[in-house]
Amino acid sequence: MEEGALDSFDDIVVATGSGGTVCGLAIANYLTGLKVKLHAVCVCDTADYFYGFVDRELEQSGLKPTRDGAPLSSRDLIAIVDSYKGLGYGENTEEELVNLIDIVNKTAVPLDPVYTLKGVRGLLGELKNNPSSFSGSRILYIHTGGVFGLYDGKVTPLLKQLPATNQVSLYSETT
Repeated sequence: MEEGALDSFDDIVVATGSGGTVCGLAIANYLTGLKVKLHAVCVCDTADYFYGFVDRELEQSGLKPTRDGAPLSSRDLIAIVDSYKGLGYGENTEEELVNLIDIVNKTAVPLDPVYTLKGVRGLLGELKNNPSSFSGSRILYIHTGGVFGLYDGKVTPLLKQLPATNQVSLYSETT
């Protein structure tokens, strides 16, 4: 962050399931003075749970007071939304899985149904329903991986319905 790699962005969006990634980004954003607005999309639990987690981590790391002496709060560092987790951690509706396939077909960016799909749905939903929550139009979505969620078989029946030109197969299914 100190090298200016993120100076081109106004906002950063990430999915959160344990709180570790968003907490690390919040601390780095604060310590570097970057001033990027950080957004987290819950894939489980509630926004209050993650605010509490980050507050405890801030306190344990000794970052509680701000530069002007006021208490440092996770709510000052992160905007957390919990309205895009759907059925819960690792659970999806058929509509969400169809949405996953549509996004992958249009962008060629692999998403998993547990983390990245819910994060992208949260980003798109907030852009549509709450655009004023973003600082600007230069938004970075951090893809945290998680492609292993594609191997549980839930998406396979939907993939088989695609036209032959759009077929996606798991390597294990082709050998």
